[in-house]
This record gives sequence, structure tokens and C-alpha cells, in this order.
Amino acid sequence: MVNKHAGEVRGMFGSVAPRYDFLNHLLSLGIDYRWRRNLRRFLLRELPPRPKILDLCTGTGDVALTLLPDAEVIGGDFCRPMLLRAQAKARSSGRVLPLVEADALRLPFSANSFDAVSIAFGLRNLEDHRKGLLEIHRVVRPGGRVAVLEFAVPSNRWIRNLYLWYFHNILPRVGAFISGDEGAYAYLPASVHEFLPPSRLTEEMERAGFSCVQPIQQTFGIVYLHLARKP
Repeated sequence: MVNKHAGEVRGMFGSVAPRYDFLNHLLSLGIDYRWRRNLRRFLLRELPPRPKILDLCTGTGDVALTLLPDAEVIGGDFCRPMLLRAQAKARSSGRVLPLVEADALRLPFSANSFDAVSIAFGLRNLEDHRKGLLEIHRVVRPGGRVAVLEFAVPSNRWIRNLYLWYFHNILPRVGAFISGDEGAYAYLPASVHEFLPPSRLTEEMERAGFSCVQPIQQTFGIVYLHLARKP
């Protein structure tokens, strides 16, 4: 049974799927390309050749496609319109990207199935992020790695004030105008405010069983890349 939160989030992302990539690049001023490249670089550097990676909450597949062809990647998401966009992007680029419609809280994979799991800007959208982290821990093999890319509120006062002004005044208006969905781009800043700060996310990942959790600041602290290992 789909809970209310999951149903709302699925519907919201489904409604913005046609303009999702364009808005991501526009509203981040193109910096999102760098965030994904950094995730790829840090995640792959301690994995065996051609590792098997699950890109969870894959959306339109940007992170998954970035990891190709150096890894065997499966993209998982519970929003079918997003997966259809990812499928079209993979086909148009001539790359093979298996996609699975899957709930991040009940993954349809056996324990220890993957060398690594990546999840970009998706953990805060889960109904229960702790359960999500436990599921990620379950499907990663011992010694495997995890990369969590997520928004944060910058600690520097000047950057934080500018960031919050943009986040609350510019981003929702532009997002609503282009996507036609006012709620989706009001949800984004609200979800970031409600989510864990980097220090708390580090603690939650450790509680879920991960070790060597390393939070890496990106772009003045508006995004953090958390890297970890399953013992």
C-alpha cells in the first residue's frame, strides 16, 4: 500500500518530469553537472573495475548515465514518468541503462547485490530516511561504498542569506512558471529545511551501519557529498 507521502511525492515528480532536466540545469546555473562529476570521481576511485552500482532515486538518470561506461549501473526509482525520461535519454545516447521501478524503502534486490549505491537529491524525499539507509546498507556488499549527494543550508552567514533569498524568492517562481507546477518548487526549499544537516546525516549513516563516513562540502556548502563504506 502506498502511503500518503509517497503518493504525493510520486505525483509531484511525475508532473514535472518533462521539464525536470532543463530546470535542474537552469536553476543550479549549470553547477549540477559538477556535482555529478564529483560523485562519479569519488565513488569510483576505490571500487574494482566495472563495479555493479545501483543508482537509487535515479529520476531521469543523470547520475546513472554519468557513471557509464565505467560501471555496470542499474537505475531505480518509484516514479514511472521519470524512468521513461531516463530510458529515452539512454536510448538517444546509445547507452544501455537497465531501469527498475522500485520503492527505496523496499528494494527488490537480494542482500549484498551491489559494489556501491549512489543516491543524489533523493534521500530527503523518502518517507523514512532511516529505513532507506538501512535498505541501502542491506543491498551493498561488505566493503562496498555509498555516495549520498544532498542539499544543505550553508553555515557561512553571507552565503546562507544569499542562498535562502534565491531559494525562497527566485527558484519557486521560475520553477513554477516553466514547469506549471507551483507546489513542486515550493516543496524543494521546504524539504531542504526539514532535512538533516550534514553532521546529523553523518550520524544517521553511522547508525545505519556504515563506517568511514566522509562529508565533502560542495559549492560553499549548499550541497554535501557523503561517502561511506559498509564494513
